[in-house]
Amino acid sequence: MSENTNTQSDKKVFEAKIPLTSIDHPELDWHTDTKNRFMQVLEGVGWKFQFKDEPAREVGPGTTMHINKTCIHRLIKGSTDLKVRIVEL
Repeated sequence: MSENTNTQSDKKVFEAKIPLTSIDHPELDWHTDTKNRFMQVLEGVGWKFQFKDEPAREVGPGTTMHINKTCIHRLIKGSTDLKVRIVEL
């Protein structure tokens, strides 16, 4: 069972939290998204974002990433919970 929590503020903008204790969250595995989106990190220390065939890059509060729905990517756990805002395009 996934441990993330989502708060829906708009049908295209929402926030998600990935607890550090989560072991089966889908964002931690390689995947693609169903829509193009921007992801902005609101809280989190030591987390990394990785596109397939690229090195992982550390992301922290204030970091914004554009994620094309066809790009394979994943998140790599940090040392605290991660909270992000997602804007679907």
